[in-house]
Order: sequence, then structure tokens, then C-alpha cells
Amino acid sequence: MTKEDFNERMSEITQDFDEKKEKLWIEFAKSNNIVQIGDVVRDHIGLIKVEGAQVYLPSFSNYPCMRYVGTELKKDGTLKKRETKRSVYQGNMVEINGKPYKYEE
Repeated sequence: MTKEDFNERMSEITQDFDEKKEKLWIEFAKSNNIVQIGDVVRDHIGLIKVEGAQVYLPSFSNYPCMRYVGTELKKDGTLKKRETKRSVYQGNMVEINGKPYKYEE
């Protein structure tokens, strides 16, 4: 075996590992997701109406979580005038549809 053969096989193994790891992250995050499209979630900044979600790996945890994207709402639950979009991270949520939520690691 040459160095080139070794490096090529090592690269294939690393790529396969990274793909499997990403699939596991997605599976874990989605199986622990309790928020649906259309739900209203609150974090320390305010409210959003969820329009989409993505998996992310936070720096404070070894476990993947969800990041929700949606339109900002006023305190009373109505749309803000500008209809701005922002993200809410699962680890920062304090409320889902008016019910308290605490992130458990």
C-alpha cells in the first residue's frame, strides 16, 4: 500500500463517517422536535410564528437541536407592521403556543 492509497482510503472512511454522523444528528433533532409549522414560540427576545425549521449543532451542547424561522409577532400575537423574520433556537425557547417550555439536555 502506498501513501496515496492510504490517504484515499482514509478520505473515503472520513467522508462516510461524516455522512453517517450528519444523518444521526438530523434523526435525533427531528425526533426531539415538538414544534410544528404554524406554532407560536417565544424566546428571550419575543414571539415568532414558525414557518420553517433546520437542524443545528449548538456550541453549548453535544446534541443537535432545531432552529425555527418565522415572522415576528407583537406581544399580543398579531403580526408586526414590518413583518420581519428571525430565528428562535430550541435551546432558547421559553414558551410554545402559550405553554411554558424548558429545554432539557
